[in-house]
Amino acid sequence: IMEKQGVFDEEGTIFCHLKMSYRCTQQLINLVYYLLIHSPPEDMLYKTKSFIHLPSNLKGKTPVWVEVSGLEAFIEYSNADDEFNSHNDVLVIYDPEYDDPTAIQALRGHCIGRQWKSRSSLEIMGSEASLVVIYDLPRVHFESMSRAVNQLVFVTTSNKR
Repeated sequence: IMEKQGVFDEEGTIFCHLKMSYRCTQQLINLVYYLLIHSPPEDMLYKTKSFIHLPSNLKGKTPVWVEVSGLEAFIEYSNADDEFNSHNDVLVIYDPEYDDPTAIQALRGHCIGRQWKSRSSLEIMGSEASLVVIYDLPRVHFESMSRAVNQLVFVTTSNKR
């Protein structure tokens, strides 16, 4: 019965295929699936991720890419931007191996001050937020992008590529 509902067990891991998207807007779904389809074969995402969903009815915005000179510029931007100020449910995703640990501590402090969630890219499975910020990740993964309900913002720093 469970297999007919899209739930199955493979080597002790339970998988569930949702027939309908419950968090991403159609634009986010399109972006995530494009990247999922073009992911490296060795990641084997095709085994655990679905490529087919019913169209989403969620209203959302086009993902945004913001390039800033550094953390201070991002903090200024996020404090002044209406998009950030209109959401009370924000998740900032950062690289757990970021090359400047003091910058990540300052980023996490900023998030605490704004009452935002902040997590490393390794800690986000199952998380979601109305607005998700992907902060300067060296490699953006499917899981990071699919956490956004309404708005996704990519932030890169000009001193890193």
